[in-house]
Formats: sequence, C-alpha cells, structure tokens
Amino acid sequence: MTIAEGSPNIILGGNGLGKTTIMQAVVYGLTGGVTEKIEPEKAFRWDHRYFRGRLNQEDLREAAVTVDFALGRVAFSIVRGFNHSNIIDFKQSGKKRPVEEYPRSLTQIGGYVYWMTLVSSFTGSSTSRNRDV
Repeated sequence: MTIAEGSPNIILGGNGLGKTTIMQAVVYGLTGGVTEKIEPEKAFRWDHRYFRGRLNQEDLREAAVTVDFALGRVAFSIVRGFNHSNIIDFKQSGKKRPVEEYPRSLTQIGGYVYWMTLVSSFTGSSTSRNRDV
C-alpha cells in the first residue's frame, strides 16, 4: 500500500476485511507494539503475539511486516518479524544500519526530540523490547 504525500487517504471496507489489521501492522512495525496503558482491553492486538496467532506455523519463520516511510528526503525501512517484537532489519536512505540506531535516527533526522518518550509510551520501554513468549 502506498500513501500519497500531501493528500488525504481513506481505508474503506466492510467489517472483517482488514482495515484495523493494516493499522495494527503499521503501528507494530514502527513501535514494536503497545502497552496496556494505551488500550488496556485490547493491547494484545498491537503485539507480535497477536499476529503470530493469526499465521500458519509453517509461515511464521518467514513472515514479517515492513514499513517504509520518509522524513523529508530521508527514507526509512523497518522490518519486524512475529517471533519477537525486535527490529530485524533497519535501512536509512537505502543503506543497512544497526537496528539500535532506529530511535536515534528518527530523533536526529525527524527532529522528534521526544521520540523516545513516544515509543516508551507505546511500548513500555525506551529501546527495543525482548518479549519472547
């Protein structure tokens, strides 16, 4: 799915067709999930375990969500699998970067001084979580 810059976008469809799942995958890809602080009764829907439960076990090892986005002229690509919520692959401007640089890059390039606070509010930590189950 490609979202055009500078124009409104609508995801339209009947019940059960995946509109919420698309948004869940984007949030999961960007943040690694959310905590019960954000959505107490449905926090599990934003976690790798939720997606893992919806996949065939044979496909689980290869399945991943990739979110490509840009901040100004700098392109980012984040890949997360479903065995854990850690970043599997991180690229900045098409170049592979250490996954630990993801939050710092968003802070520096995007000017998001409070990025770590935002991610922390979603995930319960300021770095990638290890919540293998």
